[in-house]
Amino acid sequence: MGLVLDTSILIDAERRGMDAKQMLIGVALSKSDEVSVSAVSLMELAHGIVRARTDAVRRVRVGFLHDLRAAVPAIPVSDEIAIRAGELDGLLRQGGVTIGTADALIAATALLNNDAVATFNVRHFQAVPGLQVVEL
Repeated sequence: MGLVLDTSILIDAERRGMDAKQMLIGVALSKSDEVSVSAVSLMELAHGIVRARTDAVRRVRVGFLHDLRAAVPAIPVSDEIAIRAGELDGLLRQGGVTIGTADALIAATALLNNDAVATFNVRHFQAVPGLQVVEL
């Protein structure tokens, strides 16, 4: 079983001044040999680049994203992942739980690849039936 890193893990590493390789060595590789990210996390990191308050922060974020893409495979959002995420979102909302589209897509990515999700946002991901969640 592999490990899909949630965006919360990536943002924390970037804010602590780690590059992608340091993050993998210090956080993810201690839990699994097969580490990936969802393309959704790349989108969320790109959003943070645009919203950076200073050029210095923007440069750091661009560098982190560049390093991450070189170090970790990104799983694209396929039709199958999109459909599974929609089903998960609908199921959870029927039960009064909202995790958001991005987290539903990341959860579906992990489920369909038989992976766990590593996150600091345990509350959202633990609501997903059948998903193994690793809190870091």
